[in-house]
Amino acid sequence: MPNRSPFPLPRLDAAPIKDVARSLRFVAERGGRTLKQALPLDALPEPAARLAEGAFATVERLGATAGRGVSGLAHSLLDPDGPPPPLTTDAADAEARFATAMHAGLTRALAQLGATEALVSEAAAERAWRQVMAAGPGADEAAAAAALHQALLAVGAVREVDWPEDATLPLADARGLALFAVLLAMQGDPGDFDNRVAAATDIALALRADIGTADPARLAALFAEFHDHV
Repeated sequence: MPNRSPFPLPRLDAAPIKDVARSLRFVAERGGRTLKQALPLDALPEPAARLAEGAFATVERLGATAGRGVSGLAHSLLDPDGPPPPLTTDAADAEARFATAMHAGLTRALAQLGATEALVSEAAAERAWRQVMAAGPGADEAAAAAALHQALLAVGAVREVDWPEDATLPLADARGLALFAVLLAMQGDPGDFDNRVAAATDIALALRADIGTADPARLAALFAEFHDHV
């Protein structure tokens, strides 16, 4: 018979593993795009063109390998997807569920706002969740969302964004708007989270001036006011 330890193994936190794999993919894909912009193949003489093609292929393989790591080991095996938790819950799995949903939601919201690629840290999202829960969010989801918004900005949950040079919306504003949208979308039917993120992003964009200058009390009021509009 197998020798079973009487001591249960601690939960393995998948968030840092996901962050590393996604960072590798992000850097590889960004590097490939930069190389292609700087050294267009059709402008290179032989044999430089062949060498450049080989370099591009290597970069693309690295990005693909990192992507498989996310969808394989870290994503599927260690931390199953699930709906976002209520923002005032103390459930044991809430931290991981929040971070996973925050990654998916921020990626989607930033793309809707104009980003071509975004790198979001689940480990940072978990850290923000722990900070707010340790302070005691109370029973008011709008107040908890406002506290999470501030904490997520402070820990830098949005690590990197590829942002168009001709974008009319500043990247600094987009981060705050995307966070507002995702947190607003979390305050409702968790089974409809994806559609709620899209609608909440439109609302956040319309509230750009208010969100950019709002303190926690004003943010909570905005969350409460627009909760039923998503």
